[in-house]
Amino acid sequence: MEAAADNVKADIFRARTLLNRLVSNPAYAAIVFQVLTSTRDMAALTIDVANTLSRDDRRMGKSDSTTRQIRKSEVVDLGRVFRRRVFTYLGDRT
Repeated sequence: MEAAADNVKADIFRARTLLNRLVSNPAYAAIVFQVLTSTRDMAALTIDVANTLSRDDRRMGKSDSTTRQIRKSEVVDLGRVFRRRVFTYLGDRT
């Protein structure tokens, strides 16, 4: 169980770090958005991921520690910014 908990912590940290890069660095984000939207399938998947990351699913993890809830909240907040940027980028291309 501890190993599984450590994997979840690592996943949340990794997601938060990568999202933070996309949100805070416009030059890096532009390159990533070009790749993520280069094909119709990739763009659809990117939109799906952006929508999923930006959802705050409070049903999951009611018994989580406060620290873990804060980290999940940070990922959701970053996911919302990512979602806005994805849609802005796609809107700029059309």
